[in-house]
Amino acid sequence: MNDHIKRLKGAKDLVHDAVEETTNLVERMHVLVAEKSVRPLTFVEPLATLSQAVKTAHVATAAGVYEMIRIVNRGVHRLLDAGTDLVTNGMVCPDQSQPDNLPQGHMDASLAPCRNSNGVSRRTQMVDLSEAILNGLYGDYL
Repeated sequence: MNDHIKRLKGAKDLVHDAVEETTNLVERMHVLVAEKSVRPLTFVEPLATLSQAVKTAHVATAAGVYEMIRIVNRGVHRLLDAGTDLVTNGMVCPDQSQPDNLPQGHMDASLAPCRNSNGVSRRTQMVDLSEAILNGLYGDYL
């Protein structure tokens, strides 16, 4: 595996690790803020039991939301791992067999499996489709 691919995989892993750790940090802060908000009410007996119940429900709901973020992050990470493994293991055309400088519409027989009928490389198509999928899923948040 060349250094370029290692760097890309490392950057991908770093992004997913950052999402995981940021989610953990925000969840811990959320719990601390909820505890701090309820603490004064625990000294007033009629409100103590009710405020603890509300805090417990709030923290449980928030924990479910944060866990869902982690589940989605891990799922996307696995999908990206599978996709990058597919590309790096040569199941998609290797670099040396797909010069992108062929004239439009030119189809060399040796490159046929690596290009569509318009002469666009499969790797170029995959990158374009991947960007389209990411934009479709996360475009409003980028």
